[in-house]
Amino acid sequence: MNGVQWIKITTDIFDDEKIQLIESMPEGDTLIVIWFKILVLAGKQNNSGILSLGNKVYYTEEM
Repeated sequence: MNGVQWIKITTDIFDDEKIQLIESMPEGDTLIVIWFKILVLAGKQNNSGILSLGNKVYYTEEM
């Protein structure tokens, strides 16, 4: 699969109450970085937002 070259993030993302809630948590900054890394991984895989470890194993909530 070809990865996308960019992901679209709104300029007011840090005004979003969900992001503010995450930032207020212990290690919130780390959680935000992890979230961005997941977004980039989804872009690289370019599979309609589905993340997978390989061709057959998909990430689940339990992981």
